[in-house]
Amino acid sequence: YERLGLKHIAIVRVNDRYGRVGVKEFREASQRLGRPVLFEVRYPRMSTDFSAQLARLEATRDIVDGILAWGNDYETAHLVKKLRERGFDIPIFCSDRVITDRFLKIAGPAAEGVIASSPWNPESKDPVYLDFKKRYEERYGVPPETYAAHAYDGMNMLIQAIEKAGLNRAKIRDALDEYRIHPYHGVTGTIILNDIYTDVGPVSIAIVKNGKFEFYSEEELGIHLYRYVKR
Repeated sequence: YERLGLKHIAIVRVNDRYGRVGVKEFREASQRLGRPVLFEVRYPRMSTDFSAQLARLEATRDIVDGILAWGNDYETAHLVKKLRERGFDIPIFCSDRVITDRFLKIAGPAAEGVIASSPWNPESKDPVYLDFKKRYEERYGVPPETYAAHAYDGMNMLIQAIEKAGLNRAKIRDALDEYRIHPYHGVTGTIILNDIYTDVGPVSIAIVKNGKFEFYSEEELGIHLYRYVKR
């Protein structure tokens, strides 16, 4: 909000659990900042026609200066196209599910400037990640995507805990608990766990520029994202 000088962001989301849970934190954070979400509308999965939703959104033009389009890459790409066609020339924010070639292909030029949060940076130059990427591409013939990278980190964290604790469930739990104090450095970056074992480590921001996603750290953008960390 502050960096872009925005006052109110509308939510247009997919009508399923991912959409419902995904925007919950954003809605609550907006409320805490004194910039409550004044408009939220839903659409069915795999939608390509957003006439009804955009007709309602039209009434908010005077108060909304940004849109959170939360859904899968397919529907969100079509939504972004429709938004631009209707003249919504305001910032559009999305989840990491849009960081795909399919999104860019469907949305086309309308994707330019779209901003998405990403739990990792697939363009990282970290040697740990580059080694993983090299071995993954040699085996599968394609670059690793987010689920492969995060699954790899998660399994290695568990293996490391088992190697330290042995085959004892209580000791394995205690070994995993230590990641709250000593962050794990994996292929997706630094993994920092809070008191409910949620990763609150650094995230990246992906912005569509010249038809492709470019990734930036918080430091590069001069922003600080809120995290709940309690030990």
